[in-house]
Amino acid sequence: NAPAGNSHKFGSQVTLTAVADSGYYFTGWTGAGITDVNDSTTTLTISGDQTIGASFAQIPVGSFLVQLSSNPNNSAASLVGAGAYPANQVVQISAVPAAGYTFQNWTGGTVADENSSSTSVAITQDLNLTANFLGMSYQLIATSGTGGTANGSGSFAYGASAQISATPKTGYTFVKWDGNLTFANQFSATTSVNVRQDANITASFAVSVHSVTLNSSGQG
Repeated sequence: NAPAGNSHKFGSQVTLTAVADSGYYFTGWTGAGITDVNDSTTTLTISGDQTIGASFAQIPVGSFLVQLSSNPNNSAASLVGAGAYPANQVVQISAVPAAGYTFQNWTGGTVADENSSSTSVAITQDLNLTANFLGMSYQLIATSGTGGTANGSGSFAYGASAQISATPKTGYTFVKWDGNLTFANQFSATTSVNVRQDANITASFAVSVHSVTLNSSGQG
């Protein structure tokens, strides 16, 4: 179930879902911009006209099916180990978290070590295993130089857009923001910043400059 033929804005994300017919199983996606090529439900980042393929294979007679998924959706950069296997085979499975997530555990069946992102499972039945991840939070600290105050400090999820503002004191004007993050507008006192790591940002100010005009009356 892909949005074939639809138009999407550049940089937007579209959800892709592959559903196998009875007797078949999903084996992977092909094409650029896919978050996880091994997850039957994933996202596609639009970067132009794109052609995406979903591959399926027939389940061999007497085999059991192992399916892997992530929770939340798209929290895995890769899931390895899904497929059709003969009874009693020991299969290696692994889950690599996407940026902003950390692996928590496996659920949905008995694995050798449910708390390890790389482990094994003995195949005795069809399995639908879920790799669970936790979203990471990052600390943003907004400080100011002489001449004003800065607001916007806090804890944010990876990729969040944090609103920040700088207020100059009387006799000062705002100059710019500095820091190792991406600002929507570095030279705007009220703007936003994309949080992708722990970071310190600083608002700088300058003493206001004013013009004085002298007029004379009479001669002189």
